[in-house]
Amino acid sequence: MKQFILAALGALALTPALAADLPARSAPADPGPAYVSPVPFFTWTGFYAGANAGIDIGNFNGSAGKLWGGAVGGLFGITGGYNFQYNQLVFGVEGDFDLDTVRNPKNLGGGSVGFGKQTNDLTLRARAGVAIERSLLYVTGGYAGGDVSGSLLDTTLPPGAQYFNTDGWRSGYTLGAGIEYAFTDRVSGKAEYLFESLGTQKVFSGVRLSNAGVSDNILRAGVNYHF
Repeated sequence: MKQFILAALGALALTPALAADLPARSAPADPGPAYVSPVPFFTWTGFYAGANAGIDIGNFNGSAGKLWGGAVGGLFGITGGYNFQYNQLVFGVEGDFDLDTVRNPKNLGGGSVGFGKQTNDLTLRARAGVAIERSLLYVTGGYAGGDVSGSLLDTTLPPGAQYFNTDGWRSGYTLGAGIEYAFTDRVSGKAEYLFESLGTQKVFSGVRLSNAGVSDNILRAGVNYHF
C-alpha cells in the first residue's frame, strides 16, 4: 500500500512537467469580415418611356397676336427616348407628344372678338447632362411643333360683321433644362422647363391679312420607366 501511494504522488509530481512539454494550443484563425456583395452600379444607358403633365404659359404674337393675346393652359402626354452614359456624362434623344389646352378669347370692343388656341404640342430633342449618383442634370433642345388655330369676328368692316379663321401646324424650336432622379433601377421622375417658339405665319386674308406666331413657357413633371 505504501508503495502504491508513493507511485501516485510521483505521477502527480511529473504531470506539470509533462504538460509544459506539450505544444501550445493555437487560437482559432480570425475569419475576417463577412463578405458583402457590392451594390450594383446604376447607369442611365438604355431606352425609356413614360408620361408627363404640366402647365403651359402661352403667348400669341405678331400682328394677329394683338387679337388673341396670351393664355395659360395645361398639357399632358407621353414621352420616350434613349440615353447613353459615358462616365458621368449622359447623352440622349427624347420625344414627347402632349395635348395642350392653351386658349384665350379676347374682347376687342364694339362686339369684335378674337380667339386663339393651341391644341397639340410635339418636341424632338437632344439631351446632354451630368449624372451625380442617381440624379441627372441636363440641358435639352431641338424641334418643336404645335397645332395652332385662331379666329376673329370683326364688326367694324362694311357692310357688316365678318368672320376670319385659321388653323394649321406650326414648326419652330425649343430649349430647356431639367433634373431627373432614379428612384429605382427602373423608375425615374423628372421636372423640366422648356421654352418654345413656333414661328410666325400669314393668317386671314383681304383687309385682315395678318401674321401670327406663338411662344410657350412650359413647366412640367414626368415619370419614366427604363427598360
